[in-house]
Amino acid sequence: MTLQAVRRVILLVSFVLALPAAAMAGPCAQAIDQAQKQVDRFIETVARTGPTAPEGSTALLSQQPSPSTLATEEEALGEGKRPERALKALARARAADAAGDAPGCTKALEQVQAAIGS
Repeated sequence: MTLQAVRRVILLVSFVLALPAAAMAGPCAQAIDQAQKQVDRFIETVARTGPTAPEGSTALLSQQPSPSTLATEEEALGEGKRPERALKALARARAADAAGDAPGCTKALEQVQAAIGS
């Protein structure tokens, strides 16, 4: 078998292996991927520019806050509501996409955009 023939076989095998992944993608998989990137950027912006709270006494003892403690503080600052709404809508979009429900996916993606203000 020549080198050119081996390359053709590799290309053919790669193409055949990629078909199931493309076939399994839902009606709005690309839009979900784009929305996930937007939500990630939004969360980074909120974390970077959001309000801060005074350091607690346990922080002076070199103790790391637990996730629930952070969530409680973020909620008190009003910082996590929009990102949480966006993530929940994104989860609904993924569920609708997996079910092949294009209108449901579109509606959920619109809710993502509303939550992040785009």
